[in-house]
Amino acid sequence: MVNQNVEQLLREAIDQSMAQTQESRELADEVSGKMGEIDSKVNQKMSEMDTKISQATGDIDSAIQGKVDIVLFVDSSEGTTEGSGTSSDPLDTVESAFEKIIPGTKALIYLTGDGRRYVLNEKVIADNVTVTFKPYRANGTNPVLTHSAKKNGDNIEAKSFLLKGGSNFQFYGVDIETCRWQDWVSSGVPVNYISALFGTHSNGVTGGRVTFYSSNITLNNSALVQQHTSGTIGWLDTISIVYSSVTKRDLSSDLITNGFQYLVDQYGVANIPFDLEIISLSLNGGITLPELIGPLVGKDNIRSTVPLTA
Repeated sequence: MVNQNVEQLLREAIDQSMAQTQESRELADEVSGKMGEIDSKVNQKMSEMDTKISQATGDIDSAIQGKVDIVLFVDSSEGTTEGSGTSSDPLDTVESAFEKIIPGTKALIYLTGDGRRYVLNEKVIADNVTVTFKPYRANGTNPVLTHSAKKNGDNIEAKSFLLKGGSNFQFYGVDIETCRWQDWVSSGVPVNYISALFGTHSNGVTGGRVTFYSSNITLNNSALVQQHTSGTIGWLDTISIVYSSVTKRDLSSDLITNGFQYLVDQYGVANIPFDLEIISLSLNGGITLPELIGPLVGKDNIRSTVPLTA
């Protein structure tokens, strides 16, 4: 009788366990089905979001392109001098792009990123143009714009952008490096340095403005901006550095070259129509803003979120 009761209890326990197992399976199937639905909806929403982001980016670029006269693509690795400047047939140099820009017009230049460097090997004179530089296919690495230099007797001549006629340069997400030439002075023989990366044309009193937005600016031996050329008068109205960082590699490098002294001597700081606008600047290498701009630039000429005192 006892054995019978035990067997009956075992059977009931087994039946109950099997029933619970079945219920668990049904619940698991139901949960699995719901999870599948959730995953499907999540994937759908993510796809919709990606599409909207892509459309928004395209709309922004289209809006910019709609307000310019010419759009050019430059790729230092895959472009050619004879290229048409389209995304499928890019140019190889910035100089080639500027040959296609007509004075008095607005241009958008896309520089392919992904580790590519763009070296200015020729002087570029920008006459009454507005040029926006943006990265293209950057893949997380901004394009880098720099310039070359050569020794000519006791002078070192660097290639530069020379602005005149109220030209306006805007760099968005393009890294900037001034050139290095310390190898030529290693012997201790003094040399004269000529031309920063950006300067003003000697025939134009007003050069225009240059804006760097979200750029890494590296100052080597040469300065970023030269406020006059060849001892004649010329200046940039505004230099703006926004949400960018500056690294100084050499004691002689500066945001503004000492040529600014000429304008100070002639007109006094208060009479120079020049503004240096710095917003959210990150300074690397233990330097301070006064060390970058020098003592000649009066505080009245600077709008900055960075302290103007050391």
